[in-house]
Amino acid sequence: MNNEHEEIISQEQLEKVSKNIEEKIQKLKQQPKENEHVDVEKSQPIQQSVSNIQQTQFSNLTPEMQQQLMRMFVAQQEKTNEDLMSQTQKGIKRKRREIDDQLYRQIREKSENERREVEKLTNPNQNVHKLHSLFNDLQSLSTSLGIPIETPEIVVVGMQSDGKSSFIEALVGFQFNVVESTIGTRRPLYLQMFNNPKQRTPKCCFANENGVFEEREIAVEYLSKEISTRTCDVAGRTSVSNKPLILRIEFSGCSNLTIIDTPGFRLGGDETLKEDIDQMVKELITPSNRIIVCLEQSTTEWANSVSRPLVKEVDPNFNRTILINTKFDNRVKELTDAQTVANYLNGDELIIGDKKPFFISLPCKRNIPMEQFPDYIIDSYISDYRQLLEIGFDETKYHEQLGFPRAKIFLENLLQKKYKEALVPTLNKLNGIVNKSQNEIIEMEKEMTHIDPSLLRKRSVKFIQLFARTIKDLLNGKCGVNPMIYGQTAQEENPISGSNDNCKLCGGAQVQRVLKTYEKKLDTMKCNEPTEDEIRGAYGMGTSDELAARVIVMNVSKIAIEPLMQSAVENVSKVIERFFDICINIIKESPKDPILPQSNPEDLFKLEMKTNAIDSGVIGLTRFEGFLNVLKQGYSSFIIKLKMECLKKLMDDFEACVNSVELQKDTNTIQEEENLCENINQMKVTTIAQELFQIIKSRMTSIIIGKIKTFLVYPIEEQLLSWLLDGFLELESDQYEKVFNFNEESLRLQLEKLKQQHLICQQNYMKFKSMIKEIEMTQTQSKNAMEVEY
Repeated sequence: MNNEHEEIISQEQLEKVSKNIEEKIQKLKQQPKENEHVDVEKSQPIQQSVSNIQQTQFSNLTPEMQQQLMRMFVAQQEKTNEDLMSQTQKGIKRKRREIDDQLYRQIREKSENERREVEKLTNPNQNVHKLHSLFNDLQSLSTSLGIPIETPEIVVVGMQSDGKSSFIEALVGFQFNVVESTIGTRRPLYLQMFNNPKQRTPKCCFANENGVFEEREIAVEYLSKEISTRTCDVAGRTSVSNKPLILRIEFSGCSNLTIIDTPGFRLGGDETLKEDIDQMVKELITPSNRIIVCLEQSTTEWANSVSRPLVKEVDPNFNRTILINTKFDNRVKELTDAQTVANYLNGDELIIGDKKPFFISLPCKRNIPMEQFPDYIIDSYISDYRQLLEIGFDETKYHEQLGFPRAKIFLENLLQKKYKEALVPTLNKLNGIVNKSQNEIIEMEKEMTHIDPSLLRKRSVKFIQLFARTIKDLLNGKCGVNPMIYGQTAQEENPISGSNDNCKLCGGAQVQRVLKTYEKKLDTMKCNEPTEDEIRGAYGMGTSDELAARVIVMNVSKIAIEPLMQSAVENVSKVIERFFDICINIIKESPKDPILPQSNPEDLFKLEMKTNAIDSGVIGLTRFEGFLNVLKQGYSSFIIKLKMECLKKLMDDFEACVNSVELQKDTNTIQEEENLCENINQMKVTTIAQELFQIIKSRMTSIIIGKIKTFLVYPIEEQLLSWLLDGFLELESDQYEKVFNFNEESLRLQLEKLKQQHLICQQNYMKFKSMIKEIEMTQTQSKNAMEVEY
């Protein structure tokens, strides 16, 4: 017992306890009653130690005192243990507070450093601004003059609730959109943004429907209303329109970007409206010069995405696509540790491959003062960053994917890179336009000196000859046209075709695809088993099984094959009708008047003309809208004539095929199955009908394809020229004057318009040339500086 408490009780405590015990023993001896007990006062604090008490002393104590002393020893030990544990817990808590304080200071320090770093990123780059301004001017020029020039652009797509409006506002630098519960954007909104440090208040101007910018400025508080009004004027109040609305913004807080805002994808609602929006957005993101920004809510799982699969139809490998996950603050709340953060930020490689998405949060608050809006944006990012630091994440791996400021810088740098890549091709394009317009000016000035109606008329014959030859080349695939500009996918060609062919085709290749599509439809068509009512009705008053089967097949064929036959002719005709605009554009883009082949004397010498005197200026006839309208009317009437003739021949062949089809085996060999109704053999009639239908279908497939080629496609090569010339030469004198409108005033106005276009293109050409030289000089200086430093 003594050894057990030896390490716990001190010497001083032992002496005090011994003394106390001696005093108690003396008191006991002085008491008169031998058995009387003396209790130790419970109120007296016991703090002594007894490790060195002699055995004789302890044995002299009464049993009650020995028990009390033992309880005292146990209580003292428990108290000592509690004190030690309390001190240990306090030490742990104190250490935790120190660690938490240190971690908080580190997080706060990192957050402040990150804020300073992000604020540096937002400083405008004047070189980017200059390059951006150059291409925006060119884009306006392309729209106003109708000159097809491809400039790098960014298209923003996403669902209605994915935060497109907030994303656009963050790029612009101020809030102006009204958050809609229904569809907000209903026509493409082209935002041309210029960062001008001197423009402290946003300067906003719209372009009119012809693409020319208006002088009237729109105040920020009226922007949303103005966009809504201009949208309703074009698209109505519930529909959508693909006609763009162009807004130019100049402001110290905006980015140097050109953004196209699109209507949001929809999951439900009006199915027609949903399809219209999907089709419009796909058309907007198809051009290869456009960068696609695909927005999605961070709370949407990768596998449940709606926007990304639609984008993937156009850009399968996301080569032109930037994935941005919005409303990241809602997702951060669900992340619990470094592993869950890594799993989410990595994305699903099976779905997005090695594409690294951005994760951003933007202010939810509305009506934020303009001067405070950039700080709110940074605060949203820093809040996400601080929470990720508290959870723990791999900063070196994921840092560049976080926050709107970095996403914006990435977009600006990418657009600048695209601008630089497009400088030389655009310069060459402008040079071609300048040279072409210069030649046209020379030709028009010659015409101004001597307006000769007969010369224009003779040139028109040459033009018709050139047009007919271009149509023929287009059918035979010899034009070398750009399919990305003039081609169509199967869905664009016919949304209800059911084909998934995404190749952009035009000309003969497109006609062939249409024919193959209908050939496949005919080949897979089946004759449904007729009902007993249909069979009994087909017998009429007779009893012949074969005649009943023929009646059934005739009805089925009219319902199934005849509409398909008419649809095939109609769709081939539509494709051929597209050839007109394609060929006119091909002729317009020709660098000079082509050398025409020797013409049929029957065509050319109807006008008794000398070809050498009229070869020049043929392409210039594209300026005469009246002439092109007459030519288009003649071309369309020719297509309609061929279409009607082709349909008539097909219908005749169809009737003959249905009425004359013969079975390939004896009907008596077909197994009979008695029906409950007398004189009706349902199995036999069904078998005969299905065999007859297969024979008709097989024959009509080859007939339809052959007749369309023979009576609709081939005549365009052989008869179009004569048809157009005959129609043109039959014009009366007064009609002829309207066609060319060859009065001096009209030519003078055209010449002035052409000169203005030439001057503007020439000025832009010089700007691009100067920009290329400036970039080359900057690169040379940087290279020399690096060599000197080395």
